[in-house]
Amino acid sequence: MILFPTTTEAFIAYQEAGTGRKLEGFERDLAAVAVELANTSYQEGVEGRTHTVSMEDVEAFFQERGKEVVFRKLARIWESICWWCDRAYQAGREAAQHETDRSAQED
Repeated sequence: MILFPTTTEAFIAYQEAGTGRKLEGFERDLAAVAVELANTSYQEGVEGRTHTVSMEDVEAFFQERGKEVVFRKLARIWESICWWCDRAYQAGREAAQHETDRSAQED
């Protein structure tokens, strides 16, 4: 499993191991975007902020720009990215809780 925050290289290696093939150029570019968003989600979790990368947010982004057709074509990809972002957010929340627990033990 991926540990967050992560790097694009680690994420790509994980994806390639899972698929049994090298990712192509577009997939590598997409992985870089996914990692950036996932790391942002992780930080939101650590800081206790609202999680901002969800399918609702992505769909609203496309709708605001009149790009509903594009969104529908890319929805499966965005579902996957949002899934990773949710995992990262949860990991950030857990990291923050562990830090809180550790600080309480030191007092």
